[in-house]
Amino acid sequence: MTLTHETQRAMELSSTLLNSTDAGERLEACNAIAQFSGEISSNKVRMFLASSYQAYVHRVAREHYEQGVA
Repeated sequence: MTLTHETQRAMELSSTLLNSTDAGERLEACNAIAQFSGEISSNKVRMFLASSYQAYVHRVAREHYEQGVA
C-alpha cells in the first residue's frame, strides 16, 4: 500500500506532536498542522490530524493539572 503525500505528511506531523520532547518542535508541528489543514483534500486525513491534535491538547491539559498549573 502506497501512502499519499497527505497521509505521509499527516503521520509525520502527528508523530512529532505526540512524541517529541522538545517544546519548540511541538509548537512547529502545531503551526504546520494549522497551515496544512487547509490543503488536505481527504476527510480521513483531516480527521486523523484533528484526533492527534485533540490527544495532544488533552495530554498538555492533564500535565498542567497534575503540576497545579491549571
